[in-house]
Amino acid sequence: SLLFRPGETIVLAGINGHGKSQMVGWLLLNAIRWHDVTACVASLEFKTAKWLSRLVRQACARFDPSSASIRHVMHKLSGAMYSFDLQSGVNYRRMLDVFKYARNRYDCRFFVIDNLAKCGIPEDDYRAQHEFMQVLTNFNRDNDTTTLLVHHMRKGDNEDANPGKMSVKGSGSITDLADTVLAIWRNKKKEQKVKAAAAAGMPLAEEVRREEDAVLTCSK
Repeated sequence: SLLFRPGETIVLAGINGHGKSQMVGWLLLNAIRWHDVTACVASLEFKTAKWLSRLVRQACARFDPSSASIRHVMHKLSGAMYSFDLQSGVNYRRMLDVFKYARNRYDCRFFVIDNLAKCGIPEDDYRAQHEFMQVLTNFNRDNDTTTLLVHHMRKGDNEDANPGKMSVKGSGSITDLADTVLAIWRNKKKEQKVKAAAAAGMPLAEEVRREEDAVLTCSK
């Protein structure tokens, strides 16, 4: 089993469009429901209303949940999840100050940063990335919290291969200083084959059916 322990930092990396934010939602909902964790989310690419609507649909396992289901999920999330609501001009030190306040005021113990590219650090400034990881890991250690940091993989020739830890974009400190490194990959070639078979009205070949839909790899 995979444990997310207090005081540790988790990096979740993946190719753009391969389900990083969806995986974050699944982990977040499970932490709240099964482990009674209070969380704080910095979703820096989407406004709170947008990512929250996605999270509610994910919790209901439906694209079009009923009004009653939406109210039920929102009731469960009330007091269990907080949002750092800012999409531009993020200073990560200011963000961590807010996280510390959330830890002290609301007993938040699980934090999400989605994603590193929106934290105001140039992607070619490896020294600044190293400093950021030092500050983030120290924050978790000192406050007995867990932070899930979403990050990108380097661009490759295509999306067919499942990238590993060495494909994570930026400074090696990002994976070196993290306690856990996860990589998410979608089998888009299978998705294309499924769509082609459906469009042609043909049954899906058994060897295609047996292929994985997605892979979550723990590299560290």
